[in-house]
Amino acid sequence: MNDHPHRARILMALMLLLTVCSISYAQTPPSGEDRDNARSMLSTVKSDLQKYYYDPQFGGMNLDERFKTAEEKINHATSLAQLLGIVGQVLLDLNDSHTFFLPPGRTYKTEYGWRMKAVGDRCYVVAVKPQSDAEAKGLQEGDEVVSIDGFKPARDNLWKLLYLYYQIRPRPGVRLTVIKPNGEQRQLDVAAKIQDGKKVMDISVYGQGYDVGDLNREAEKEAHLNRQRSVEMGDAFIWKMPGFDQDPVQVRDMLEKVKKRKSLILDLRGNSGGHVDTLTALIANVFDREVKVGQLVRRKEQKEMTAKSRGN
Repeated sequence: MNDHPHRARILMALMLLLTVCSISYAQTPPSGEDRDNARSMLSTVKSDLQKYYYDPQFGGMNLDERFKTAEEKINHATSLAQLLGIVGQVLLDLNDSHTFFLPPGRTYKTEYGWRMKAVGDRCYVVAVKPQSDAEAKGLQEGDEVVSIDGFKPARDNLWKLLYLYYQIRPRPGVRLTVIKPNGEQRQLDVAAKIQDGKKVMDISVYGQGYDVGDLNREAEKEAHLNRQRSVEMGDAFIWKMPGFDQDPVQVRDMLEKVKKRKSLILDLRGNSGGHVDTLTALIANVFDREVKVGQLVRRKEQKEMTAKSRGN
C-alpha cells in the first residue's frame, strides 16, 4: 500500500532532468553530455532519498558507498541503456516496489503480446494478444511461466522483471519456459512487436515519446483490463477487485448490494494495491469489530492503522 506522498515526489523531481536525455538509446554509445545527465539524475535521486525516504536507515544500505559505486560505473558505461540501468539499479537495491526510477521516453513501443500475474508463489499467463507471435508460438492463458530468459519469476520479484523488461531494457523478444496445464514443459522463443512512435518533445511528467492521443488510448486499454467488476450469481455476490483504487464511498455503495446476498466472493488475484483508505473502508464493512490493519511507519512517526467496524 502506498500512503506516503514523498516516494512519488522522488519520481516527479526527476522528470524535467529526464527529458533532456536522448530519447533513442537502445545501443547508442553515450556522449560526455549523456554521462553528465546520468550523473545529474543520480545526484537528484540521492538528494531526494536522503530528504524524503520513509526509512532513515535505507534498509541498512550504505548510501554514500552505493552511489559512489554507481558513479564509477557511469564512467565506464558503453551505452545509454546501461547509464539508465545504473541509475535504476540503485533504487532497485532498496527492494521497495513503490520507489523506482522512470527513464526518459523512447521513440518506439515494445509490445510482448502476452501478460502474466502471480497466483500464490507461481506466475501464470493471464492474457495472450490475438495475432501476436506469442499466440502463433502456442502460448496460452493458464500456462505456468517457470523461466524468462533464464530468470525464474515469482511473486516477490515479478515487479522487478516487469520494470526491467518494460522500462529499463525492453527486448525484441524473450525465451520462455512454460508448463502447460497437462504438465508438458515447453521452451518458446517469442518475438515482441516494435512500434515506432511519433517523435514529440513533451516535458510533462507523462511524456513518453508519444502524442496525447496515443497515451489516452493506452490508458483506456489499461483501465478496461483493470476495471472493477461484479456479478450476482444465485445467493452469492462476486466482486473482482484488481486494485484498491475506489473511493471509500464507492466501496460502501458496492457492499450495500452485498447485503442482499448470503455470501461474498472477493477476488483479489493480481491486486496491485492502492489506497489505504480504500482498504480500511472494505475491512470496516465486512468485520463486526475493530481490526488492526498494520503499523504505519514514516520518517518521523509510527502509528497503528486500524479499521473501525460499521457494525452489522
